[in-house]
Amino acid sequence: MATRINRPRTARDRRRLAASEFFRVQQRRPTAPQSPQPEPDYIGEAVAAAFAPGQLGALYVIQPDYQGNTILWQDEAGTIPATADGDPVGRIDDLSGGGNHATTPAPGTLRGSVGNWRLEFDGVDDYYDLPLSLAQNSPSLYLAFAGAYRELAGADKSMIWFSTGTSSTGTRARLNTRATTYLQAAGRRLDEDPFEPGVQAEVIAVDEPFTASALLDYANASAWLRKNGAEQTSGSFSTAGTSSDTPSLEAYLGWQAGEYTTMDARAFAIVTGGTDGIAEIEALLAHLIET
Repeated sequence: MATRINRPRTARDRRRLAASEFFRVQQRRPTAPQSPQPEPDYIGEAVAAAFAPGQLGALYVIQPDYQGNTILWQDEAGTIPATADGDPVGRIDDLSGGGNHATTPAPGTLRGSVGNWRLEFDGVDDYYDLPLSLAQNSPSLYLAFAGAYRELAGADKSMIWFSTGTSSTGTRARLNTRATTYLQAAGRRLDEDPFEPGVQAEVIAVDEPFTASALLDYANASAWLRKNGAEQTSGSFSTAGTSSDTPSLEAYLGWQAGEYTTMDARAFAIVTGGTDGIAEIEALLAHLIET
């Protein structure tokens, strides 16, 4: 008996059959690969949010270049790019647009490779001098760091330090470790007493990548301290005394009162006199310790 073949009998049937065959063919075709999404410009977003409103400060990111421009140099004058593991870094360009480049006669060492750069501070004599000042009538100071400590023993070790250079009175501020394992943020304005403990939390371990940030609110004598974007503690610090416009005379990375810090740094951020852009800066810092 001959096999019966069902054929479309009308134009409508033929159109339905053609459409179903088209979809069957489409489903069998391999899916075209999706183009990778571009990575967010964390640096650009932080700069636009924190410094475009006119706030002062600096942003230092440890990588050889940004958008095709060299930002790490072997020499203080900025003539020899630092591009490879083992290169000395004599200057770190400020990405805020303020031109507050960090320089040193005792350079740290560039370590790592593309996508995973860090600046090694040896704890012996490596530090960076900042052309920044903290006016004693500044309403606030935001300090932030991304990296890891390679050693915690000994005295207080600062990531960022501001001081008038006097031991008894004047404006001071710091983001540092204290008593070997504490993160601390502390400040003082024209107070004749020693530094108060400020705000601190026992959260640091050797070789643990982390972000640390603090807002010292001079207007309200209050402060908060965060690790990895989460607030650890908040409290008050001293702003006693008579205010004046005399700025701090010292501003450093990796040094505090004769003590050098043994650390691997990925970024530093400083904002004076405002709080815009903190979220964007902390997103940048978090990204840098994830890479």
